[in-house]
Amino acid sequence: FLRHSQGGMDAGAWGYFIMFRLWVILFVAVWQTGSAAFAEDITGTWAFESAVDGRTCKLSGTMEISSASENGIRSCAFKSTSVCDFNPPLTVQMEQTCRITPQGASFIIRSKVIGTLTDGYDVNDYLADHFIVKPSGSGKMEGLAQDDLSASRVVFWRNENASIS
Repeated sequence: FLRHSQGGMDAGAWGYFIMFRLWVILFVAVWQTGSAAFAEDITGTWAFESAVDGRTCKLSGTMEISSASENGIRSCAFKSTSVCDFNPPLTVQMEQTCRITPQGASFIIRSKVIGTLTDGYDVNDYLADHFIVKPSGSGKMEGLAQDDLSASRVVFWRNENASIS
């Protein structure tokens, strides 16, 4: 998601930031009550889309997930589009790599921005997109898309016809 572009954070922003972190910790703690390995193999191509976050941005994209290693960790890569209802509106397309770690019944996806697909946009102005998702059957995963400043609901679905290359 887009980096906060103003100077420092005021007291209200710090309060929001702390509440956001507590909310994410609570969400993960409750959600992790499921356990055991997954019956569904998540290897392959997935499309995803988030709800609008607190800063009026919506994230979508396509992710390619590799086979799991012996310890269950996977690598992945994705292209994302962030559409923000700013004045003026802003659309940014990014390339990211990621690492997927199983945790309970969920997957933690930690990402790193590797490039921009938007001319004139500085990679350093974009926060990597991270996800916490849980398979929900029928080729879907649901959870949270998050960066250091916001979080929103996200849905992944199998999209074998898409390619990120």
